[in-house]
Amino acid sequence: MRRELVTDALWKRVEPLLPRKRRKSRRGRPRCDDRAALRGILFVLKTGIAWEDLPAEVFAVSGITCWRRLDAWTRAHVFERLHEKRNRPIAGVLRRGVRVRSWAHATTWT
Repeated sequence: MRRELVTDALWKRVEPLLPRKRRKSRRGRPRCDDRAALRGILFVLKTGIAWEDLPAEVFAVSGITCWRRLDAWTRAHVFERLHEKRNRPIAGVLRRGVRVRSWAHATTWT
């Protein structure tokens, strides 16, 4: 039996903390689902694989998109607010001090 990385209970706590989506023109590719992006982020952080190695066909989102979403959510202090709310289910995957240094070093964690 496969364990879901983003349970309904966890998503219910995370979703209200996410920044509002900006309206884009109708041109270009549609924005990927935030829940799929969070699943991809948690998978990369849990397994330690490189962002570009995330299987897009399994997660319905690319690793680079997940990296960009993680960067945007980190800048919006989503994970700090989640930690402040004492949401323990995510604590085992996201550890304090985990951050993305830059695109050139996106696969290196400090």
